[in-house]
Amino acid sequence: MAEEIFEIVDDNNNIIGESTRKQAHEKGLTHKSVMFFIFNKKGELFLNQRSTKKEFNPGYYSIVLGGHVTKGDSYEQTVIREAKEEAGITEKPHFLANFQSRYKEKDKENVALYYFVINREPILDKNEIEHGKFTPIEKIEYFLKKEKFIPETKILYQLLMKNKDKILIL
Repeated sequence: MAEEIFEIVDDNNNIIGESTRKQAHEKGLTHKSVMFFIFNKKGELFLNQRSTKKEFNPGYYSIVLGGHVTKGDSYEQTVIREAKEEAGITEKPHFLANFQSRYKEKDKENVALYYFVINREPILDKNEIEHGKFTPIEKIEYFLKKEKFIPETKILYQLLMKNKDKILIL
């Protein structure tokens, strides 16, 4: 399998070059990624534990799933692909916000944040997610204090709470 190629971008998301995945992470080159919340029809959020096989934060908990945008793909194409691969989701994605994420000090990503609303349990790729469960949003803070979460969780939770009125649960 060929190594993924990322578009390297500036803070305004203008493409300024390209790099392999490995180089982008080693050199701290800003690249693009997507993250997405999964809700059920009751408005509960899918809380999940990352696989212990993951490159970053193995075994940590998260309130999102996601992945990197590879060269030539859009954010929307990527979120559709990642949602299908990681959780068997084929429903339409809904854009929520953009933000910048840092993994450690040097690795920066421009992130497009989306959400999905589904009426069933996700079909999890065990190489990506160990397990998960739908959880009422008001109980998420309890888990945030109790478990180890990926570093972006604080900003993700703030964005969720700030934009929760925009989330359409049908």
